[in-house]
Amino acid sequence: MSEKTREGETHELEGLFKFRCAPGVSCFNECCQDVTIFLGPYDVMRLRRALGVTAGELLEQHGTVLGSEKHLIPLVNLKMREEDKRCPFVTKEGCSVYPSRPWACRMFPLDVTEDGKSFRVVIGEDRCKGLNEDEERRVLDYMDDQGTAKYQVMDDLFGGLVNDSRFKELDVDNEKVRQMIFMALYDLDHFRKFIFESSFLQKFEIDDRRVTRLERDDEELLRFAFEWLEFGLLGKQLFKVRE
Repeated sequence: MSEKTREGETHELEGLFKFRCAPGVSCFNECCQDVTIFLGPYDVMRLRRALGVTAGELLEQHGTVLGSEKHLIPLVNLKMREEDKRCPFVTKEGCSVYPSRPWACRMFPLDVTEDGKSFRVVIGEDRCKGLNEDEERRVLDYMDDQGTAKYQVMDDLFGGLVNDSRFKELDVDNEKVRQMIFMALYDLDHFRKFIFESSFLQKFEIDDRRVTRLERDDEELLRFAFEWLEFGLLGKQLFKVRE
């Protein structure tokens, strides 16, 4: 292994790399400035709970929705502060939402390669002095420390929708359908109301135990939303219609 971790190098889960991020490192918090951070549905769910706001309030204040007529699945960017292009949640002491920080922040300075089998260093030591530190980490241990497991599962489910070529081929000009897609992915408060305050449960056979979980568990509700979109848009037989 080289003395320093280099930009662009890749590592397997058992691979070793050198990195340390802490207040004592000279560039601490600099990586939180003028950067593009995508927020997946799970990121939005965790952040709005941490901040005690609705999904609508979170996205209005801190998000930019990226969508087009050709793409049914919208994406969301974290909006940087206008005055200094810094993340709205970063302080001198560090991240103010650290336990609920987005997937991209947890992965830094790594990212998953396109084949999903290894991890690539996405920044150089000229910008990230943490790569010059002597602390050696195993990729698998680092992922565990960063709490990426649940984020990885949800990101894979969302990625399955975003990257499914069948969604790109669908020609949907019904604005209500697009609003439903956005609600299911990013506004779980209203999606829950849709399930429980409409005729939804009268039309579809949903196991009683799962219905109970959908009332209380946001993670279960988000999984349900992914399935609902696959059912409604791709015709996957994931739900049984009542006679």
